[in-house]
Parts: sequence; structure tokens; C-alpha cells
Amino acid sequence: MTNPANKLAFEVAAAIKSGRQPAAVCLFEEIADFCMNDANFSVIGDWGREVVIQLVGYHMAKDTLTVIRDGDSGEIAGVNMWYLCNSTDGRDFLLNWEPDTPSGDTILLAFTFASNTSAFKQIALELIRKEPDVLIKKLKSLRTKGGEDGVLVDYDVRLFNKILKLKD
Repeated sequence: MTNPANKLAFEVAAAIKSGRQPAAVCLFEEIADFCMNDANFSVIGDWGREVVIQLVGYHMAKDTLTVIRDGDSGEIAGVNMWYLCNSTDGRDFLLNWEPDTPSGDTILLAFTFASNTSAFKQIALELIRKEPDVLIKKLKSLRTKGGEDGVLVDYDVRLFNKILKLKD
């Protein structure tokens, strides 16, 4: 399912398939299962579990994955994955496994899932820490909107202000 032109995605797929890193694959599976159990995961469409596991591994390899765990139970409470791209890129950017565009003008917040408000806030803060340009670049997100899955929605930096003001 990966794009051979996206060397990193291809390498991640090969590493998963090799079975040489079972602990990493187990972590990818745990994260994928959390994402797939979330009602909002419909933005991906009909991707199967193996593809979602690869997606998680790909984002971990390129350091565009945030996983928030509950402090008491240790269970996953939130996940975020994002891409650097251009504002003209659409959903096909994801579906075709295009590599990030380092000089891109947009951050695509493709997959964000949180089981509670605290995790959602932590995701926002961690995104700002990992990718400070999120405060100056254009923002897009995939959403389920009007009954349609995978709709690209434009946001601006006020999004973070709204998230961080949410009551726990």
C-alpha cells in the first residue's frame, strides 16, 4: 500500500513485515487498535488494520506521532499524527503515501483522537513543542463533516486557543 517513492514508508513496511522488531510492532498494534476503536477514525475510510499499523510506524519513524497515556492506568488516551505539506495538497496526499514536504506551507493534522479533554489538551501542547511552526503555518485537518468522511477543513492558530481553554 505504500508509495515506493516514499523511501521511509517503504522501509517501515519492510521492517514490520520482517518481524525482526516484535516489540515495536506490538506498540504499533496497540496504537492502531486505539485509533481504530475511535468513532472518528472513519476519516481513513476502509484501510485495514495492517495498513493502520504501518501508518503508525511511519509516523513514529518520522517523529510526527504523539501518544498520550493516562497517568493512572497507562492506557492510551490520545493519539495525533500529522504531515508537512502544501496548502494545495488534498486527501490524495495521504492516500498516495506522499512524503512530507519539508518546505511546505501547511501542517495537515490528519489523525487526532482523544478519549478525554485532558488528553486533547496534552496533544495540542505536544504538537506545539514538537512542531513549533504549527503556530505560523496554515492548518488543515481531516474531519467527518456533514456525513462525509475525510473532508479537509481549514483552521488557523485560534484552534489551539480553543483547545487549551476547554474545561477538563
